[in-house]
Amino acid sequence: INMILDKELSESKKTINKVIKNCEKMLIKFKPETSQHTLLVNRISALKLILCLMDETCKLNITQKELDIALIPIELIIHKTTKAQSKYEIGSKQYKRYLSLLNAMKLSKALIEEHQI
Repeated sequence: INMILDKELSESKKTINKVIKNCEKMLIKFKPETSQHTLLVNRISALKLILCLMDETCKLNITQKELDIALIPIELIIHKTTKAQSKYEIGSKQYKRYLSLLNAMKLSKALIEEHQI
C-alpha cells in the first residue's frame, strides 16, 4: 500500500510542478491587479503550499488561514477539470488527459482538509 501511495504522491508532485510552471509562464501575460493575474498568483501559492505539505518540510509553519485560502483555488481547479473532462467520453484520450490533474488536485484537497483544524 505504501508503494502505491508513494507512486501516487510522486505523480501528483510531478503534475503540480508542471501546473506551477505553466501558471508562471502565463503570469507574465497579464497585468498585475487584473483578475487573471490574481487568480494565477493565488493558484501558484496554493500549489506551492501543497508541495510543502506533501514533503512535510514546512507543515509547522502553515497557518490555518493559509490552508483555508489554498483550498479555494484547489476546489476551482477540481471543478473546472471535472467540467472539461465531462465533455469527453470515458476512456477517450481527451478524458484521460485530465486524470492526472484531477487525481493530484483531489489528493491536494484531502491534504489540506487533513491539516485544517
